[in-house]
Amino acid sequence: MTGAGFGGCAIALLEKGFEEDFAKHFTDYYVERVGYPAAIYVSEIGNGASKL
Repeated sequence: MTGAGFGGCAIALLEKGFEEDFAKHFTDYYVERVGYPAAIYVSEIGNGASKL
């Protein structure tokens, strides 16, 4: 968990390729508990800082 707002924020580290399956199952679970879907953002690790 991260953030301090309404509902907070969570970061889930997944093996590549499981994003859609996770999002589907999590959304179903979240809607059942909270009543509306969560916002899910998929991102990837970049190369980090580098000299231009």
